[in-house]
Amino acid sequence: MILKKREKSQTLQTYEVLLNRLVADNPKREIIENDYSMFLSGYRGEKAIDYPLTYLNEKEYKILHDLRLYDGKHYFQIDTLITSQRMLIPSEIKNYSGVLTFDPIFKQLIRKNNDKEEALPNPVVQVKRQAYHLKQWLEINKFKNIPIVPIVIMANERAVIRLNHTNSEVPRIVTTTYNFPEKIATLERQYSNEIYTKQELRKLTRRLLKQHEPNTKNLLQQYDIPREHIIKGVRCENCLRFGIERGHGIWICGHCGHISKQAHIAGLRDYALLFGPEITIREAMEFLQVSSRYTVRRLLNSLGFVKEISKNRLKYFIDLENL
Repeated sequence: MILKKREKSQTLQTYEVLLNRLVADNPKREIIENDYSMFLSGYRGEKAIDYPLTYLNEKEYKILHDLRLYDGKHYFQIDTLITSQRMLIPSEIKNYSGVLTFDPIFKQLIRKNNDKEEALPNPVVQVKRQAYHLKQWLEINKFKNIPIVPIVIMANERAVIRLNHTNSEVPRIVTTTYNFPEKIATLERQYSNEIYTKQELRKLTRRLLKQHEPNTKNLLQQYDIPREHIIKGVRCENCLRFGIERGHGIWICGHCGHISKQAHIAGLRDYALLFGPEITIREAMEFLQVSSRYTVRRLLNSLGFVKEISKNRLKYFIDLENL
């Protein structure tokens, strides 16, 4: 049973908004596009495990995707955590292509692709570190010890996986999406004793969900993008052009004639992803390109956002989860 679904991360969504609204001649665009492609490839790789996961017994396994937790000292992120009464399986999912050689001596993953060689972060090291942090998290949350079995899932079935050393833990930890069901069957034979009761497992998964903290990145700050390089205005849902105008209770696109009552919602979502959830009426007027203070106040109030007055300024908090 999937308790936490896999969705596009807020960082990935922010990249998409940034690339849509970034002026064409910004010098960082190519770098941003390359970084976005990397995040998107990772997300697609994580999605590739969704089908193999259907082979698991829903009554026995509870699955949580994209968890980010704090162990008292460090934040750590798990692509997919598979939980059961017998073991916990933190899974690192990689969508790497090419010829992949694991070097256990220098803890590197060497990729050769189109005659180009490069060193990539070793997912075995990553997932073992996640297992360590998860163990620390269990201790500070007063859950009893249970086997934690980290695995790496290589999502690209065309990738060639090689070892450059016979004495390696890679075969024990690394699997592919195709071999994933067999890997789980092997672990079930190895870890046959139930450590947690059903009630303890439910308590654990509830605590994991409660303590999950999404990772939010300020991409404008990261890439040093000035605010004026962000295209303002509401985007047409039909032709995708910016700058549609507000009429009497509707939005009208002057290019294609499309009419919408809710186009401002996507605009406010874009604002929250780029600049954060706090917004004033004046900031909303500027970003949505609406001259009427009354109209913008009515739009913000209609969405039920939490608001507060600070230093004689009325602030609204855009709720991304319910927008």
